[in-house]
Amino acid sequence: YYSLIRDDIDRAVAASVTEREFYRNMEKMGYEFRLFDENGRPSRQPALRPPGAQYFCRFRRLDREGYMPEEIRMRVAENYHRKDPFPEEDREKVRQYRAETQPREKPTGLRAVYVRYCYELHILRKYPASVRQVSFLMREDLAKLEALDEQTRFLAENGIETDGDLDRYRNVSEGRLASLDIRREELNSERGKALYAGNEDRAARIKEQITGITGEMKKIRKKLALCDAVRKRSEPIRDELKRFLAEQEREKGKEERSDEQLFGRSGGTGRTHEPGRG
Repeated sequence: YYSLIRDDIDRAVAASVTEREFYRNMEKMGYEFRLFDENGRPSRQPALRPPGAQYFCRFRRLDREGYMPEEIRMRVAENYHRKDPFPEEDREKVRQYRAETQPREKPTGLRAVYVRYCYELHILRKYPASVRQVSFLMREDLAKLEALDEQTRFLAENGIETDGDLDRYRNVSEGRLASLDIRREELNSERGKALYAGNEDRAARIKEQITGITGEMKKIRKKLALCDAVRKRSEPIRDELKRFLAEQEREKGKEERSDEQLFGRSGGTGRTHEPGRG
């Protein structure tokens, strides 16, 4: 959490040549600041609040040199040129071709939650997005992209839409794992008998079968681990999406109210001068 804040401060410092510009860049990212007390004096405990966070975080909690307000002021003062805080990768223009394809089935339920979450993390975008475009609320999961991507693909490949589908898949997999384990024990016993009888060829063939079964069991155990991971992560993902969408609605409401104030019509202004009005 604190490392994400430090990263944003580093970006804003690199993009600023004045202290005021630094705070303006941070505010563009959605940060709020508490730098002065009620009497207008510099606060003894200056703090900032990331977008979507419930509480302010004191600068000293960042626990690194160069991240207190006076240290940030000195870092900015050393800048001679602004840098782009969110450099985008050069993109080659991709030529589009028409293709006869079947429309994709729209995901629902549990899979839809995962797909929407990956969309908000910009995993499913055509081009990689800059960190600026990903919500601060979700940015911690950027460090877990591989696991999240693997779980999403697992749900899609096995047609798992609901919690019930996940439970059924797990029960079938556990049953398959148990039967393979029994078969492996039987083959181990047969191999022992073949070795005791001096039949090396038969023992080697049985060993190949055992190796194949062990490999299949390993894959099933991996799928079962994915089931557990999905079960554990699905509720936090739902909660994060609710928070994110609620935050979006609040921001949208603020923008709409701002537009109404800016472009709203004052009741009756100038109407007495219109022709035909008394």
